[in-house]
Amino acid sequence: MQILLEFVRKISKRIKGGVSKMNNFKNMKLKNKIMIPIVILVFLILSVIIAGMSVILYNSKSQDKQKEIRESAKNYGLEISSEIENSFEKARAAASILKGIKESGSADRKIATNQLKK
Repeated sequence: MQILLEFVRKISKRIKGGVSKMNNFKNMKLKNKIMIPIVILVFLILSVIIAGMSVILYNSKSQDKQKEIRESAKNYGLEISSEIENSFEKARAAASILKGIKESGSADRKIATNQLKK
């Protein structure tokens, strides 16, 4: 209970101190009273401008990175596609050779195996 009373006393002292500080504001010169809101306003405007520029720069950098990633993915896709197409061409050629051997009537397994090894 005593701790609670002590806490309330401290808070009331702080509130009284705050009231006296408000009286200090009333006693300030007019020049200073005008300067405080202006300085606060300029600070807020600069903060908003800096935050906006940061967001814009971040977005442009991320868009550049996304474009770079898309281009590299496209290049990798083209490389893989050409390798697959090359493999398909080899398979088609082998199928054509085997078809020719079969149609010629000399469908010997050793001939076909030798042709595939080449």
